[in-house]
Amino acid sequence: MLNFFLISFFPFFSLDYLKSKRAQETCLYCYQDSNPPQVPVISLGTKTLLCLPLKQEMIPGHCFIVPIQHVLSTLECDDDVWTEIRVSKT
Repeated sequence: MLNFFLISFFPFFSLDYLKSKRAQETCLYCYQDSNPPQVPVISLGTKTLLCLPLKQEMIPGHCFIVPIQHVLSTLECDDDVWTEIRVSKT
């Protein structure tokens, strides 16, 4: 019902909304409805998680520090997330 309303009255907004919603639903790194990420998780913090890539590593030991909450860019992260990323890197 909500999707129909958005498409009917806000056609340009609704495409962005639906695209963003789909990206969040198919994200391999996000917790969704208490389901764990679909990638191998090494460590879980309060705001971030450390995980291995699904495909080939860029260099030996390559891993990701990913915010638990889905964001389009790390520029959208809160200061708490940035602090945890900096601590994880050391």
